[in-house]
Amino acid sequence: MRSNIPLKKNSSIEIRLPDQTKAVFMERCQREGRTASDVVRSLIDEQMAPSRDARKQARSNWRIALAGLAGAAFGLGVAAPSIASSGEPTRPAFERLDRDGDGALTYNEFRSS
Repeated sequence: MRSNIPLKKNSSIEIRLPDQTKAVFMERCQREGRTASDVVRSLIDEQMAPSRDARKQARSNWRIALAGLAGAAFGLGVAAPSIASSGEPTRPAFERLDRDGDGALTYNEFRSS
């Protein structure tokens, strides 16, 4: 559980900026009533937190994957009958093997072919 006590800040980062950039940055911080450290910490926190766009992208990727799987399942269901049928009609091939015409293929009939 997080308490309302602020974390101790004892580390620093040195950033080199042109004098003009620093002056404009410091002026803006003063206008907004914020310290430069507070602004930089806020920027770092924003960069470290997962962005809303990243979460949306992750959800979108899941939806795309699920749609792809559903499409593949549907496609296989539609294609299954045509995949199952062979290029050559099976009845004439069976009749050639069934020498006695009884509708059953024995081992000897199969072996003699």
